[in-house]
Amino acid sequence: MLDVDQRPGVAGAPPAREATAPLDRTFDLTRVRGDVLAWGGVLLAATGIRLASLGNSALSPDGARAAFAALGLFDGSGARLDPAAGGPFAALFGALIFFLFGVSDAIARLGPALAGIGIVALALPLRPYLGRSGALLAGLLLAVSPGLAYFSRLVQPAMYAQFFALLLFVALLRLLDHGRAGDLVLAAVAAALLLAAAPTGPTLLLILALALGVVWLRDRTAGATAEGSFGAANLAAAARRGGAVAAVAALATLLLVLSAFGTVPGNLLRAPGDLLGAWGRGLLGPAGGLPGRGPLFALALLPLYEPLALLAGLLGLGGIFGGRGLARPRRVATARAILAGWAFAGLALLALGGGRQPHLLLLPALPLTLLAGLALGELIEGIDWRRGGWFWRGGGALLALVALLALAAWASTIGLLLRSEQYAAAGQQNQWFIALFLTAVVFALPLSGVAFWLAQGLGGRAAGRALALLALALLLGYGVRSAIGLSIYRPNSAAEPLVYASSTPQVLPALERLRRLARDETAVQRTPEDPTGGHGLRIAVDPAAEWPARWYLRDFPYLQVGDPAALAGAEPQVVIKPADEGTLPGYTEQRYRWTWSFPAGEPLSGDAENPLLRTLGFLFYRQHVPPAPSSDVDIAYGPSLAARLFPPPPAQGPFGLGERAGQGRAPGQFDRPRGVATGRDGSVYVVDMGNARVQQFARDGAFVRQFGAPGRGDGQFQRERQLGPTGIATDRDGFVYVADTWNHRIQKFTPEGAFVAKWGAYNNLVTPAPGAAAGDRQGFYGPRGVAVAPNGEVYVTDTGNARVQVFTGEGQFLREFGQKGAGPGGLNEPVGIALSADGSRVFVADSANARIAVFDPQGQPVAQYAVPSWQGRTYFEPYLALDAEGNLYTTSSATRQLLKLSREGQVVASSTGNEADGLLAAPIGVAVAPDGRVYVTDNARNYVARLAPLPNR
Repeated sequence: MLDVDQRPGVAGAPPAREATAPLDRTFDLTRVRGDVLAWGGVLLAATGIRLASLGNSALSPDGARAAFAALGLFDGSGARLDPAAGGPFAALFGALIFFLFGVSDAIARLGPALAGIGIVALALPLRPYLGRSGALLAGLLLAVSPGLAYFSRLVQPAMYAQFFALLLFVALLRLLDHGRAGDLVLAAVAAALLLAAAPTGPTLLLILALALGVVWLRDRTAGATAEGSFGAANLAAAARRGGAVAAVAALATLLLVLSAFGTVPGNLLRAPGDLLGAWGRGLLGPAGGLPGRGPLFALALLPLYEPLALLAGLLGLGGIFGGRGLARPRRVATARAILAGWAFAGLALLALGGGRQPHLLLLPALPLTLLAGLALGELIEGIDWRRGGWFWRGGGALLALVALLALAAWASTIGLLLRSEQYAAAGQQNQWFIALFLTAVVFALPLSGVAFWLAQGLGGRAAGRALALLALALLLGYGVRSAIGLSIYRPNSAAEPLVYASSTPQVLPALERLRRLARDETAVQRTPEDPTGGHGLRIAVDPAAEWPARWYLRDFPYLQVGDPAALAGAEPQVVIKPADEGTLPGYTEQRYRWTWSFPAGEPLSGDAENPLLRTLGFLFYRQHVPPAPSSDVDIAYGPSLAARLFPPPPAQGPFGLGERAGQGRAPGQFDRPRGVATGRDGSVYVVDMGNARVQQFARDGAFVRQFGAPGRGDGQFQRERQLGPTGIATDRDGFVYVADTWNHRIQKFTPEGAFVAKWGAYNNLVTPAPGAAAGDRQGFYGPRGVAVAPNGEVYVTDTGNARVQVFTGEGQFLREFGQKGAGPGGLNEPVGIALSADGSRVFVADSANARIAVFDPQGQPVAQYAVPSWQGRTYFEPYLALDAEGNLYTTSSATRQLLKLSREGQVVASSTGNEADGLLAAPIGVAVAPDGRVYVTDNARNYVARLAPLPNR
């Protein structure tokens, strides 16, 4: 070969490669491997679940106490780093977080959230011991674990302990594998931090130490192996090289954390006793136990929240204790053995130690999740994913899909069987039978047969793996749904069994109201203690209600904790105290549900009579949970603040018709009034729809009486979807007829409001129910308008059935006319109805046809008057009334108008339709009194307008 000089500038040398600036370089994304993207997705999911909406709910009392301890360390006001306030490490790390990012609820929760994300990230260095697929699946399961996600979002030290335990586990495996002194130092520091992190830290440290001892004894008895470079020999070598450094590092770490880097030196003397006491209380629970929580409460939460980790983890445990899991490469077998001991010890402690507090489920949950990832990784690796392999070409994927559809069909079938009584009660037996036939015979059985045939073709082992993959996907979906619902949408809902001693949703609004009040009262009262102003209220907090109030009122310099009667200084303006301590003279109190817990030990309740339906409703939707027990708090305001917050209540009435008392329930007030009618003596009757009653007023507008109430009984009116009774009319003798719309009947009352009679029942002739008798014309479907003819016949618009029915005054059916349509004689959503003085003409507000239809008493069509204001409008309920001259008044709520039509059907007068004129905003009912005055109900402004007759244009 030719000897070519490679030096730059020498003849024959290749040209020098041009240097590229770092920011000008390109990155070849095609070289990014799939597992890198998968790990990125796992970490992204873990981050999203743990950080989304982190500050939306109130801190629990324990969380507020821990956050306040960290705040005291951060701002130098002092803190005792005892476990009752979150533990030494939690306070120290929380202070660092406050220093970096500021002080808020979300920032207070950031430390545990970062620990939770770190736990997921620590699955990455476990790839040599769990396998590439096993570590990735373990990371995914850790990311979406409901229990781990939930406790990552609480200001509790439990997640710090789990993080340091997993870090110690990783360091120990690396130490056994490589024997490096650096791994020994890492393990020693992790052990020290684990000891100081949480009350469960010593338990986790003891479990891992025992597991390491088992490995040591096994190596001592097994002698040399093919993998002699892994095990106790490496541990001993590392101890010889760096044991002293590791011991010093562990001791220094422990001293620095316990004393907060020397800022709280007195804690060094208290720390051993505090840690030991907190260890016992954290494992066994408070003295006397917790209400409704038996000794196996935390253990019972595992199948509810971690079914996939529990099932796959127990399968992994079974394989290990059966000997199959240990017949592996040495490092894999050791990792399995330690995880098995960790999980088994955690389960045993919960079963035998009486774990009652929900966070104790983390003791076995973390190792079980890692074991589950390992077992599922082997499942995934055992599937032939090649394009021509058995999963794709051989029908494995098709089997999983068909089995999923069969499972859905059987679930629907079982659901129909469980709800058979509901269908029977609703008279829908035929619908139930058809649905059952379709789901069971047409779908479930054929799909099951196809799945069985596909499984036979695949063979037992391959079919089992395909079905196991389906179960994995379903349980993983359940876990994701539970994690998101529990962590983001229901973090403080007492329907979740993990919720214990949590602040209720009433806490944040109550304390925010107090902060706004302080800002309004003291914004300009700046003092050296409150230099910015706005925090000058004198607040006394009873020690039993100190948390979380003290955290949220941390900026109030005049807040004192103690018995309000014994506090020095001026009388407090606000007192926060437990609700069971009686009232304070001179104070006005408001009661709030302060903390609550899941009602453990209480049976499920609710409308579902079938126990299985109740259980399924709870599992999937957290339904049928009985009312949660709570600790209530009274916030008591002094006289000056009470006068500002609680003005004297408005007069209770009765109010006259012209007083416009506004929306309400007092006599003379209205809630969306509808029909209005006048008696021969000038009395005015108004259907108060929202209050499900009728109110009567005298000729001069004075309140007379009210009658009716919500319900289905005699004299009661049904309310449905914020709707209620509508039309009303009176006869010559003063009897009152009311359209009880949603009881689908007419009720008759005396002039004094006493119940006389009722008639009608539900009958939908437009879309009749299955099995309804053909030709059955009796009943109503949402009647609206009522009018009484001079001969005493009662005309009713049967709105839903698009017809008018005629009855005697006692409710005997006489005839009907009208049918759904737009031609002469047709009706579409008829509402109001009125009769001429001689009874020869019947006027019907044919609302959906935008016209007034005119009939003779026998129902023969006479004329149709178009109403332009109604064109294109829906659900505006126009009512009708005739004056002495035969002019027809009608309402048009969509255009805010009262219209007057001549005998020929021409609009001869109208109100302005301008809401600004203060007249009408949404006119509905209309009536003309014997003296010519026009009464109009206003649905929007909740009053009855009394108007002079509209003059013709």
